[in-house]
Amino acid sequence: MRTLTRCYTYRLQPTPGHVETLVQWAGCRCFIWNWALHCKQTHYQTTGQRLRYSQLAAALVDLKRQPKTAFLRECHS
Repeated sequence: MRTLTRCYTYRLQPTPGHVETLVQWAGCRCFIWNWALHCKQTHYQTTGQRLRYSQLAAALVDLKRQPKTAFLRECHS
């Protein structure tokens, strides 16, 4: 039996405002990824156990409430 695979290519043409928003979102995602990785590694090194998703999600909510990281509230979760 043969299978047919189709590919589609799309080109985005964002406005300058959209580009700014996309760059901001990418920066926030990168910050969150690195923060979560650091939290998980630190927790594992100190306790020898994995950090559960619920614990990490609760810590993220607290992180968004801090004045230093208030910029994270502007991004979609």
